[in-house]
Formats: sequence, C-alpha cells, structure tokens
Amino acid sequence: MVVKRLKKVARLDIAIVASVAIILLTGVYSVWELNEAFSSLASVTANLSGVPDLPKPAEIKVTLIEVPGCTKCYNFSELVNALNSSDVNISFERISFDSVKGQQMVRDYGLEKLPALHVMGETNKTAALALLFGTKQEEEGFFMESPTVPYYSVKSGRVVGLVNFIVLKDSSCEKCYDASKIPSQAEGVGLAIGNVTITEYNSESGSSFVRKYNITHVPSVLMSSDVEYYPDLINSINEISKKQSDGYYLMDYFAPYRELSTGRVRGLVEVIYLNDSNCTACYNVSLHEGALRNLDVFIENYSTYDVASAEGASLIAKYNITGVPTILLSPEASAYISIQRVWPTVGTVEADGWYVFRNPGVVGAYLNLTTGEIVNKTE
Repeated sequence: MVVKRLKKVARLDIAIVASVAIILLTGVYSVWELNEAFSSLASVTANLSGVPDLPKPAEIKVTLIEVPGCTKCYNFSELVNALNSSDVNISFERISFDSVKGQQMVRDYGLEKLPALHVMGETNKTAALALLFGTKQEEEGFFMESPTVPYYSVKSGRVVGLVNFIVLKDSSCEKCYDASKIPSQAEGVGLAIGNVTITEYNSESGSSFVRKYNITHVPSVLMSSDVEYYPDLINSINEISKKQSDGYYLMDYFAPYRELSTGRVRGLVEVIYLNDSNCTACYNVSLHEGALRNLDVFIENYSTYDVASAEGASLIAKYNITGVPTILLSPEASAYISIQRVWPTVGTVEADGWYVFRNPGVVGAYLNLTTGEIVNKTE
C-alpha cells in the first residue's frame, strides 16, 4: 500500500499562504515548512481568495505512531496543536510503533521513518485543509513520516542519526585545547547527540582507545558513523577527520595538543610583530592578533620590533621582507589546520619553519620597503 502525502495544488497569489503553496507545489516538506504550514491554518481561511468556504467544522482523526524512548525524535506536537486550533474537531490517538496496531500500520502503509503522523477524515472540508491536503478526500488518509534525523529506521531496526562522541583529554595539560566542548558545538550546527564519553587518555578506557585507533596526540575526538545521516555536514566532517575501520570518525586536529610519542605540548605559538613607527598611515599591526584568535591560535608570547631596530633589520634581511606592518609566526603554527589552510594565500613558510605574512595589502595601508611608498593609503 502506497503512503499518501500532501497533494500538489495550484499556486495562489496570497502572501500569507506562500510557504504552504511552495510545499504543496514541490511535494517536499521539512520541519520548518511543516511548522509554517500548520501554523498558517488558523488564519489562512479568512485570507483565501477564490477558494469557496466549505462546511465547518471538519472531523479529523490524527494518529501519531511514536518511538518510545526517542526523546530527540521529531514528535509533530506543534503540528498537532496547530491543526487542533484551526476549525477542526480533532480526535487524537498516540500509539507505539512496536504495539500490535503500530506494527500493522507500519506494514500496511510501508512506513520507513518513524515517528509518523496519520491524518484522515474530512481533510477537504475547509478551505485551509483543502489547500494542504487537496480537494479530494483520500480514503486511506495522509501520512507524514519523520522529516528529519534522528528517526527510527524500519529497515535498520534502530534509531539512526544519534551521534555518539568519545573525547580523549589530558587534564594535566592546562594549555591544551578543551575538546570537551566539541559535542555541544556539534549540536549547535544540527547534530543530534547520543552518548558522550569524556575520558583521560591515560586511563584504562582511554588507553584502550589510544591503542585501538592509533592515536598520536590528545585531545582527540571520535564520532560514531551516524554522522553520515547528515548529508549537509558529512563533506566538512570528512575534511577534518579520518574514518576508522569500525565506522568511527577520528578528529585529531585540535591544538595546542600533547604529542604522545614525546610528551611535548605542540601549538604554543610565538608571534613577532614588525612595523614602522613612523608610518602613521599604516594599519595597526595589532589587528593581526584578533585574526589569529579567530583561527583559534594559542599565542604563547609575542614581541614587537620596529624596522629601524637591530632585530627588525635582521628579520627584514633574513626573510627578505618587503612590506610592513607584518607578522611572523614560529614553527609551532604548523600544529593548526586553520593556519595550514589560510597561509598559502597570505604568506610563506620559510626553510626554518617560520611563517612570514607577505600580503599586508589585504589588511590596509602599508609601507613598501623597496620603494618607500605607502600603499593603499586613504586620503
């Protein structure tokens, strides 16, 4: 038996129902679209033009097939409440998918993603309902399966889309990156979080993870394979992680970190600011500090030299610097994936490992040391 979904309708030139019309025209619905559609039910009738008012109230039966224990699954509550307030006499039934009736409905209607909402009855009796469900009343009603993860996959026999995290940390390293915040950050970009385990890398359980995944530095974070249910995020995750043989994704790009083979803390960066104090039109070299912090670079210490100083002159000669203000980063900057990605567009990495910023023009006015000209100067 085929699951019936919302019917397509002609586009109506009415602003208040634009979002509903788009849903029905495309035949696609999302969490936001569903909420928008049902929240429009109460007010849409009075604004419809050219759609005849039909007898009210409509008798509607709504059945929610839910998944016990899945507190993060989409529960359709906003939709049911909105439908209940839109000139409809609604009878509501809540059943578990693993009940006899629930299993029967799953089989009969070929449901794949749960929870699911079944709406049947006089779905065409009011103009607003007709707009959503079409003018033809379907004997079997309409189903809306869970529009987003996590959901219970009938095929897999489990809730999918709950991502488990394992965070390996080193509490003895006060300057190391705090990776314990990664799960909450992941939740902020749309991941549904399952179990979170935070453990010391040298504890019994931590040591087993270090051996199993050949972890070379901490902090490190492991994410379960359910992250693959997020197609909008998986490409980015692949860029910053390595998939393991058991399906987990290992993220070990955080810095500062402790290198397990040596015990050394890497990623403590020394910064050198180089400027010309006589160039009042030049940009403030301290602007670079904010940029580095935005890249999560840990600045261990910094020095500032003028081009007229012995140290400044030495740096200019050693690295053939042609424009100031500029900055130099110690070789520890190599610990940061953010620096590795951005630096080729703004600077060079020298033979001794130092990073030299060579594009001051992207920041503001600067002094060309070869010509003595102030470039990008604003009047």
